[in-house]
Amino acid sequence: MSDVYLVLGSNIGEPMSQLRGAVSILSLIGDVKAVSSVYLSRPFGRRNQPNFYNQAVCLETDATPQALLDFVKFAEPLLGREPRGQWLSREIDMDIVLFDNLVIDTESLVIPHSGLYERDFFLKPITEIAPDMTEPLFGKRLSEMLSELENKGETYIIKRLPSLWMIA
Repeated sequence: MSDVYLVLGSNIGEPMSQLRGAVSILSLIGDVKAVSSVYLSRPFGRRNQPNFYNQAVCLETDATPQALLDFVKFAEPLLGREPRGQWLSREIDMDIVLFDNLVIDTESLVIPHSGLYERDFFLKPITEIAPDMTEPLFGKRLSEMLSELENKGETYIIKRLPSLWMIA
């Protein structure tokens, strides 16, 4: 079994409902171990769109990284995602950020997700549910990486909202 950290995002439709739906559908491919608070954040890339709602999920799964990616790409349209260009509004987005301590760099999948190093809306929710986590490329603690981003003023988080997901 592998521990996988995904970051979910939504900024159109009913974001809180779509995040709950994403967590529910992820439970079909693994055991949801932890869910972070929801973070309201400014859009990354293209700014002229609504703010995003982001949330991290820790999933324990026996799926391979490629099988999980295939599942996510299948699930997103089921949750209402419409095809749009890069960094545009999304009904739901599910990014695989960390997969155990694996480092993968293929045409279809990069783990750790390249955005981990520059996006506090990835780092903050994952750090909330895994405060001692280190990333496998440089062996750096996520909390340390988050502090470095905040010290540079490179922050997108606007505020933290409670999670509406309860783990049994």
